[in-house]
Amino acid sequence: MQTETIPKTTPENVLKDNVICLTNNVLGFRVNDKESYDISLGYLVPLTDMRKRIAAFFEPLKKSTFAAHKKLTMAEKKELESISKAEAFIRAERSSYKVEQDRITEKLRQELEKKAKKEADKERERLLKKAANAPEAKQEEILAKAEDVYEAPVFVEKLDKQAKTLSGGTSTWVNDIEVTVGDTKLLCGAVAAGKVPESVVEFKKLKAWTKMNDIKPGQIPGLEIKATQRESVR
Repeated sequence: MQTETIPKTTPENVLKDNVICLTNNVLGFRVNDKESYDISLGYLVPLTDMRKRIAAFFEPLKKSTFAAHKKLTMAEKKELESISKAEAFIRAERSSYKVEQDRITEKLRQELEKKAKKEADKERERLLKKAANAPEAKQEEILAKAEDVYEAPVFVEKLDKQAKTLSGGTSTWVNDIEVTVGDTKLLCGAVAAGKVPESVVEFKKLKAWTKMNDIKPGQIPGLEIKATQRESVR
């Protein structure tokens, strides 16, 4: 004979059942006249009470694990800070070295290119002088050689952009940029002129500032204010 397993009744299961029952009733209700509007208020109070019950149920559970969670978090943070400090240090060392090596390499490249150009110009000038003093039959041949004179290509060894670590990982240098706002007014002017897209601008705390300063519609150009209502139930 097969026996039916009865679900264990726990405070959490009871709470879940109450939430399901209440929310199903609410989500199936429609406000379409004065009577249903008045009746709907009767749902708001139970929903508010249920929110408080849920918070009250989970609060002691959260408190009981908070101390252990905090201790572990602090221990993790301490160890990660050591790693971050060491990582920042070695990154700065590598970046400083690479920047200096890139500077030296670029300087050497420019010097070698300058030398190659000087030698090519000197050889071209020599051939042109030779052609000027050569018999007419030989001039065309010498001038052709002068035209074929080119600067020798310059090859300078650089630090590899990508390198493999002993553990098998890879490191890659990526060209990037840093961007900061030097003058907010000038940047906003560029946005207004269409030189910078509006999507790059982020307005924070705009609503709080508007309410705090009692800004009225039309008072600030470009700022649209629309009156709304929200219901507070206690």
